[in-house]
Amino acid sequence: MNLEIRDNTRFDHEAPISIQSDSAGVLHGSKMYNYSNNGIYFESDFRLKPGIEIFVGIKDSPFASEYDIFECYRSVIRWRKGLKRSPFSYGYGVELFERAPRGPQSPSKKDSRKYHRNNCAVPLKYALKGQVYKGLIKNISSVGAFIESGFPLSTGRYITMAIPVVKKHKIIKRKGKIVWVCDTGYGVKFIKT
Repeated sequence: MNLEIRDNTRFDHEAPISIQSDSAGVLHGSKMYNYSNNGIYFESDFRLKPGIEIFVGIKDSPFASEYDIFECYRSVIRWRKGLKRSPFSYGYGVELFERAPRGPQSPSKKDSRKYHRNNCAVPLKYALKGQVYKGLIKNISSVGAFIESGFPLSTGRYITMAIPVVKKHKIIKRKGKIVWVCDTGYGVKFIKT
Protein backbone atom coordinates (compact mmCIF):
# COMPACT_ATOMS: atom_id res chain seq x y z
CA MET A 1 0.00 0.00 0.00
CA ASN A 2 1.32 3.45 -0.95
CA LEU A 3 0.86 5.69 2.10
CA GLU A 4 2.84 8.54 0.52
CA ILE A 5 1.53 10.94 -2.11
CA ARG A 6 3.76 9.56 -4.86
CA ASP A 7 3.30 7.68 -8.10
CA ASN A 8 5.57 4.91 -6.78
CA THR A 9 6.08 3.66 -3.22
CA ARG A 10 9.57 4.23 -1.81
CA PHE A 11 11.34 1.55 0.24
CA ASP A 12 14.14 2.21 2.74
CA HIS A 13 17.52 0.88 1.64
CA GLU A 14 20.86 2.31 2.76
CA ALA A 15 23.86 1.61 0.55
CA PRO A 16 27.06 3.40 -0.47
CA ILE A 17 27.03 4.65 -4.06
CA SER A 18 29.47 6.11 -6.57
CA ILE A 19 28.50 8.69 -9.15
CA GLN A 20 30.03 9.30 -12.57
CA SER A 21 29.36 12.36 -14.72
CA ASP A 22 31.09 13.83 -17.77
CA SER A 23 31.86 17.05 -15.93
CA ALA A 24 32.95 15.68 -12.52
CA GLY A 25 34.38 12.24 -13.29
CA VAL A 26 33.88 9.52 -10.66
CA LEU A 27 32.73 10.66 -7.22
CA HIS A 28 32.78 8.37 -4.18
CA GLY A 29 31.37 8.91 -0.68
CA SER A 30 27.64 9.35 -1.33
CA LYS A 31 24.86 7.30 0.25
CA MET A 32 21.52 6.01 -1.02
CA TYR A 33 18.63 6.02 1.48
CA ASN A 34 15.55 4.80 -0.42
CA TYR A 35 14.30 3.58 -3.80
CA SER A 36 11.22 2.98 -5.92
CA ASN A 37 10.79 0.93 -9.08
CA ASN A 38 12.33 3.70 -11.22
CA GLY A 39 14.33 5.97 -8.92
CA ILE A 40 16.46 6.48 -5.85
CA TYR A 41 17.11 9.15 -3.24
CA PHE A 42 20.72 9.75 -2.20
CA GLU A 43 22.70 12.30 -0.20
CA SER A 44 26.11 13.70 -1.04
CA ASP A 45 28.51 16.56 -0.40
CA PHE A 46 28.93 17.04 -4.16
CA ARG A 47 26.86 19.79 -5.80
CA LEU A 48 25.35 18.31 -8.95
CA LYS A 49 23.02 20.17 -11.30
CA PRO A 50 19.44 18.90 -11.77
CA GLY A 51 18.83 17.70 -15.32
CA ILE A 52 22.32 16.23 -15.91
CA GLU A 53 22.79 12.60 -16.88
CA ILE A 54 24.92 10.51 -14.53
CA PHE A 55 25.81 6.89 -13.89
CA VAL A 56 24.99 5.67 -10.37
CA GLY A 57 26.90 2.66 -9.02
CA ILE A 58 25.07 0.97 -6.14
CA LYS A 59 26.86 -1.44 -3.83
CA ASP A 60 24.38 -4.04 -2.54
CA SER A 61 21.81 -2.97 -5.14
CA PRO A 62 18.16 -3.49 -4.12
CA PHE A 63 17.31 -4.06 -7.81
CA ALA A 64 19.63 -7.09 -8.16
CA SER A 65 18.29 -10.63 -8.03
CA GLU A 66 20.94 -11.64 -5.47
CA TYR A 67 22.32 -10.15 -2.26
CA ASP A 68 25.46 -7.94 -2.21
CA ILE A 69 25.61 -7.25 -5.98
CA PHE A 70 27.08 -4.05 -7.43
CA GLU A 71 25.03 -2.55 -10.27
CA CYS A 72 25.39 0.63 -12.30
CA TYR A 73 22.48 2.61 -13.81
CA ARG A 74 22.25 5.36 -16.43
CA SER A 75 20.24 8.05 -14.66
CA VAL A 76 19.21 11.70 -14.59
CA ILE A 77 19.08 14.02 -11.57
CA ARG A 78 15.50 15.31 -11.27
CA TRP A 79 15.90 17.53 -8.21
CA ARG A 80 18.33 18.71 -5.53
CA LYS A 81 17.73 20.16 -2.07
CA GLY A 82 20.03 21.59 0.60
CA LEU A 83 20.20 19.60 3.84
CA LYS A 84 20.50 20.94 7.39
CA ARG A 85 20.08 17.83 9.58
CA SER A 86 22.30 15.42 7.71
CA PRO A 87 26.02 14.66 7.57
CA PHE A 88 25.72 15.50 3.84
CA SER A 89 25.15 18.88 2.18
CA TYR A 90 22.65 17.88 -0.54
CA GLY A 91 19.81 15.43 -1.16
CA TYR A 92 18.97 14.22 -4.71
CA GLY A 93 16.03 12.59 -6.45
CA VAL A 94 17.26 10.50 -9.36
CA GLU A 95 15.35 8.71 -12.12
CA LEU A 96 16.93 5.47 -13.31
CA PHE A 97 16.73 4.61 -17.03
CA GLU A 98 18.68 1.42 -17.65
CA ARG A 99 21.27 -0.85 -16.08
CA ALA A 100 24.76 -0.37 -17.52
CA PRO A 101 27.08 -3.32 -18.10
CA ARG A 102 29.53 -3.89 -15.24
CA GLY A 103 33.26 -3.80 -15.72
CA PRO A 104 35.34 -3.30 -18.83
CA GLN A 105 32.98 -5.24 -21.06
CA SER A 106 29.69 -7.01 -20.79
CA PRO A 107 30.09 -10.81 -20.99
CA SER A 108 26.76 -11.07 -22.81
CA LYS A 109 27.94 -8.88 -25.69
CA LYS A 110 30.39 -9.84 -28.38
CA ASP A 111 33.69 -7.91 -28.17
CA SER A 112 33.66 -5.37 -30.99
CA ARG A 113 37.15 -3.96 -30.37
CA LYS A 114 39.43 -3.40 -33.32
CA TYR A 115 42.45 -4.70 -31.38
CA HIS A 116 42.41 -8.06 -29.58
CA ARG A 117 42.80 -7.86 -25.80
CA ASN A 118 44.65 -10.49 -23.79
CA ASN A 119 43.40 -11.26 -20.28
CA CYS A 120 46.11 -11.12 -17.63
CA ALA A 121 46.85 -10.22 -14.01
CA VAL A 122 49.99 -8.05 -14.12
CA PRO A 123 50.75 -5.80 -11.13
CA LEU A 124 51.92 -2.32 -12.05
CA LYS A 125 52.70 1.05 -10.58
CA TYR A 126 51.48 4.27 -12.15
CA ALA A 127 52.15 7.91 -11.43
CA LEU A 128 49.91 10.97 -11.59
CA LYS A 129 51.15 14.43 -10.60
CA GLY A 130 54.10 13.06 -8.61
CA GLN A 131 52.04 10.48 -6.65
CA VAL A 132 52.64 6.76 -7.22
CA TYR A 133 49.77 4.23 -7.05
CA LYS A 134 49.47 0.46 -7.41
CA GLY A 135 47.10 -1.35 -9.75
CA LEU A 136 46.58 -4.55 -11.68
CA ILE A 137 46.39 -4.86 -15.47
CA LYS A 138 43.42 -7.17 -16.14
CA ASN A 139 43.60 -7.07 -19.96
CA ILE A 140 45.91 -5.46 -22.50
CA SER A 141 46.30 -4.88 -26.25
CA SER A 142 48.77 -3.00 -28.43
CA VAL A 143 46.78 0.24 -27.95
CA GLY A 144 45.50 0.11 -24.38
CA ALA A 145 44.74 -1.73 -21.16
CA PHE A 146 42.21 -2.07 -18.38
CA ILE A 147 43.72 -1.24 -14.97
CA GLU A 148 41.98 -2.45 -11.85
CA SER A 149 42.58 0.03 -9.04
CA GLY A 150 40.97 1.21 -5.82
CA PHE A 151 42.09 4.80 -6.38
CA PRO A 152 39.35 6.82 -8.12
CA LEU A 153 40.37 8.83 -11.20
CA SER A 154 38.35 10.62 -13.86
CA THR A 155 38.49 10.44 -17.64
CA GLY A 156 40.95 12.67 -19.45
CA ARG A 157 43.76 12.21 -16.90
CA TYR A 158 47.25 11.26 -18.12
CA ILE A 159 49.28 8.68 -16.21
CA THR A 160 52.78 7.18 -16.51
CA MET A 161 52.87 3.40 -16.03
CA ALA A 162 55.70 1.06 -15.02
CA ILE A 163 54.80 -2.42 -16.33
CA PRO A 164 57.01 -5.40 -15.38
CA VAL A 165 57.75 -7.91 -18.15
CA VAL A 166 58.85 -10.97 -16.20
CA LYS A 167 60.05 -13.08 -19.17
CA LYS A 168 62.34 -10.27 -20.39
CA HIS A 169 63.43 -9.22 -16.88
CA LYS A 170 62.67 -5.55 -17.49
CA ILE A 171 60.15 -2.83 -16.78
CA ILE A 172 58.44 -0.99 -19.62
CA LYS A 173 57.40 2.62 -19.05
CA ARG A 174 54.32 3.78 -20.99
CA LYS A 175 52.24 6.94 -20.91
CA GLY A 176 48.49 6.66 -21.16
CA LYS A 177 45.23 8.59 -21.11
CA ILE A 178 42.22 7.42 -19.09
CA VAL A 179 39.42 7.16 -21.65
CA TRP A 180 36.70 5.52 -19.51
CA VAL A 181 36.09 4.48 -15.91
CA CYS A 182 33.93 1.95 -14.10
CA ASP A 183 33.49 0.80 -10.49
CA THR A 184 36.65 -1.34 -10.50
CA GLY A 185 39.14 0.70 -12.53
CA TYR A 186 39.96 2.47 -15.80
CA GLY A 187 40.37 1.92 -19.51
CA VAL A 188 43.68 3.46 -20.59
CA LYS A 189 44.75 4.35 -24.13
CA PHE A 190 48.50 4.22 -24.66
CA ILE A 191 50.07 7.48 -25.86
CA LYS A 192 52.90 7.32 -28.39
CA THR A 193 55.98 9.25 -27.25
